[in-house]
Amino acid sequence: MKNTGKIWLIIAGILVGVGLVTFLIVMSVNGWDFSKLSTTKMQTREYTLTQDFNAISMDTETAD
Repeated sequence: MKNTGKIWLIIAGILVGVGLVTFLIVMSVNGWDFSKLSTTKMQTREYTLTQDFNAISMDTETAD
């Protein structure tokens, strides 16, 4: 293998190592809770039912 190929493999290995260490540090700081990495805010709505029912129909929308 030529020297340039060895250099690229070493650089790739170093970058993979840096990425792995960064991932481990970030996850340790967040307590290994993957939901803390999300930038999306979820919205929950609750409705109190006052009448009896026998069927449910849901019309939902999502947004980016």
